[in-house]
Amino acid sequence: MNEIVLGNQMVLWKRRLSQVQLLKASSMEIAVLLKSAWPEKDPIIADDLQDEFEHTNGKPVRNVVTKSSARSKGYFASEKSKEMNAWESFTEYKFMCLLECDPTVKSFYSQPIQVSYPWIKGRRRHTPDFLSWREDGPHITEIKWAKEAGKPENVERFQFFRDFFRQFGIAYHVCDQHVINLKPRLSNCQELIRHRGRGVSYEQKELVQGHLEHFQESSVSELADLLAHPDGEEIVYAMVLRGHIAIDHNMPIGQESRVQLVKGGRVSK
Repeated sequence: MNEIVLGNQMVLWKRRLSQVQLLKASSMEIAVLLKSAWPEKDPIIADDLQDEFEHTNGKPVRNVVTKSSARSKGYFASEKSKEMNAWESFTEYKFMCLLECDPTVKSFYSQPIQVSYPWIKGRRRHTPDFLSWREDGPHITEIKWAKEAGKPENVERFQFFRDFFRQFGIAYHVCDQHVINLKPRLSNCQELIRHRGRGVSYEQKELVQGHLEHFQESSVSELADLLAHPDGEEIVYAMVLRGHIAIDHNMPIGQESRVQLVKGGRVSK
């Protein structure tokens, strides 16, 4: 490929990136980040663009859970996000389990935005599956089966969105079933999710974190004995789920799992 052809392709690529427009956003927080992509009254770009984006006030930008659908759908009650997040496949549900258990994730939301973008046969719309706010900033994730994600047209399209969102300091990922179903991480998270309703008192948290600060690490059963509570093990798991303490997710979770303080020491939340 000669330099002239390559240069023309780069110009076209950049022109397409500049013509992506935000159609819907579930929160003003993400909308503000994408401010330069807000729609404008410019009929030269496309006839189907809106004059302004739609703010859905915390709800998914697309109606995911409907009575008429035969697909498995539902809601995930997230303690981390303080709301119900919609899912439309068990793979998406499993991914939310991973997000809920990831101590680097502060909050997450399903169907957070919808954008309009120019492509080969006219304008198309893209509604990413998840937005997660992490310690290093916002991340957008699209869930796709590996076979679909590997198709050449999708590989190119996903690279386009990586380049687009990178302009706003947002990381864009495509996650397939092999990454999501990785064991024992997934089964560990599913076990921890069972304890999300378990209350943890300030005194219990201080006792466990103080113990780990002194001894560096301990087992789940040892911490349960330390708490001297009939549901001590459940309390330890609830603390892991909320990011107060940490375990190694590369090993199956159980009574002998080694527990440590999270990176950076005690967590006050």
